[in-house]
Amino acid sequence: MMSRRLFIRLVGWLLFGISVLLVLTGLGITRYEIITPLTLGILDKAVSYKLHVLLWGPFLILLILHIIVYMRVQPKTRD
Repeated sequence: MMSRRLFIRLVGWLLFGISVLLVLTGLGITRYEIITPLTLGILDKAVSYKLHVLLWGPFLILLILHIIVYMRVQPKTRD
């Protein structure tokens, strides 16, 4: 069974990775003339768009999970 600490770290790193991919594919859509040569032709405008659209679901799921996990980890303070 996965420990809570490992789960928190895994969610954070996955969210970071998907965030980087979202930015990279977004740049591939708007600045394809720069991104296509940098990725050796792997990310052209069409592929960037498809990946960008497909990554939104996992990004939102991980973002919500990240928020929920960190809200439970933070100590509650009384005002």
